[in-house]
Amino acid sequence: MAIHIRRYHFALVIALFVALSLIGTFFTKEEKPKESMSGALPPLQEVIPKEPKAIAKPALPKPAHQPVQPLKPVVSVPMPSVKRIALTFDDGPHPGYTDRLIQILGENHVHATFFVVGKQAALHPELVEKIFEAGHELANHSYTHRDLRTLTEQELVGELDKTHRLVESITEQKMKFFRPPGGQYNDHVVEEASNLNYTMALWNVLPQDHLSPASGVILERVMKGAKDNMIVLLHSGIENTVAALPEIIMELKDQGYLFVTLSELSEQTASPALVKLSKK
Repeated sequence: MAIHIRRYHFALVIALFVALSLIGTFFTKEEKPKESMSGALPPLQEVIPKEPKAIAKPALPKPAHQPVQPLKPVVSVPMPSVKRIALTFDDGPHPGYTDRLIQILGENHVHATFFVVGKQAALHPELVEKIFEAGHELANHSYTHRDLRTLTEQELVGELDKTHRLVESITEQKMKFFRPPGGQYNDHVVEEASNLNYTMALWNVLPQDHLSPASGVILERVMKGAKDNMIVLLHSGIENTVAALPEIIMELKDQGYLFVTLSELSEQTASPALVKLSKK
């Protein structure tokens, strides 16, 4: 009887264990992925990260409406016209004077016109060459500085032609301006000069430096008469003229004058002191 009870108990224990095992398997069983027809596992889905949401910026206040300003008209300012003036020196060349005039003019970057006397040029050809090489213009003031009105036709032509040929032999420059000594001329002088293709150059400003006034007086007279397109008559061989020249140049520059030769002046204006002589 005791043996039967033990077997019954043993069978009951086994049955209970099997039941518990089946229950545990039911709750712990993991579902396995199904195999495809070929036996390979299905591909994993790609995980695409989501774009972060844009942070909305706060709306900026709109600028206040400003009316468009009309463009201002461009006002052209007229440039001041250049005032021209020509410095001329008669009666040279003179040693000790002409070279100092050349030096002062060069230091101030000024060009002038020198009316040379033939007999002086013959005595000092080196000064004629120096005038030319410094960039100044040479012009005819006769050969002996005589009153041309008193000469015969042959003498008058000789006065101009002899000086012309002498200067040309030194500088190779053909002179085109002449000034009668003392500004004295008549129809006879005009006719003969015209036949030689000269332009007669007189002057607008005469400080009378040949009478040797003080340098301050020379300066005052030049500045009093200076105007646009004027020709100033000065002289070589005058000490006070040499002394006044730096001040004359400085004062004229301060007033806006541009210094030109007679050729440059004649190209820009019809000065009343430049008389173009016509042939008869």
